[in-house]
Amino acid sequence: MKLQFRKAAVIWYIAGVLASAALVAFDQFTKYLAAVYLEPKPIPNLIIIDGVFELYYTTNPGMALGLLPGGHLFFVPLTMVILVGVLIFYVMLPKMRHEAWFRVALILISAGAVGNLIDRVANQYVVDFFYFKLIDFPIFNMADSYVVAGTIVLLFTMMFLSGGRKEKTGNVVEGVILTDDVKKTETPADDPDGQPYE
Repeated sequence: MKLQFRKAAVIWYIAGVLASAALVAFDQFTKYLAAVYLEPKPIPNLIIIDGVFELYYTTNPGMALGLLPGGHLFFVPLTMVILVGVLIFYVMLPKMRHEAWFRVALILISAGAVGNLIDRVANQYVVDFFYFKLIDFPIFNMADSYVVAGTIVLLFTMMFLSGGRKEKTGNVVEGVILTDDVKKTETPADDPDGQPYE
C-alpha cells in the first residue's frame, strides 16, 4: 500500500512539472507573438470584437493586472516566496481530500508566477496584451489568467469541497473519516437476547 501511495505521489509530481512547463511555454510563446506582431505597429492593437475585446501590446513593470507599478526588485523575491509556498503545499496534498482540484489550482498559480517571473528577470517588465475594452479591464496576459483561474479553483475547493484529511484506506461518513481498522471494530452490539440489533 505504501509503495502504491508513493508511486501515485511521484506521478502527480511529474504531471505537475510537465503541466506547469507546458503552460509556461505557452505563456512565453503568446508574449513572443505579441512582441513580434503588435509592438512594432504605430498603433499596437488588433481589434477582435469592436468595442469589446482587442489585443493591445503594452509592458507592465508592476504586478499582475497592472497593480502596483514599479518595484521590480520587490516583485522577484516575492514571487520566489510564493513559489516555495506553493511547492510545500503541493507536497502536503496526498493527505488532503479532493487533492486533484488542489493540484490543478497550484499548477495554474505556479505556472502563472513563473511565466511573469521570467519576464521580470529578463526584461524588468511583463508583456501584456489582452484588453477587454468594454469594461476597461486592466490589460493582462496568459500568466495572469493562470493565476486568476488557479486562485478561483483553490478558493472554490477550500470553501465547498474540502473538509477533512484523506486516508489511504478509508471512507467519509457525514464528515467523519473511518479507516478500515475502525470499521472492523465497530460491529453492531447484541441485545440482551443475544440477537444483533438491526
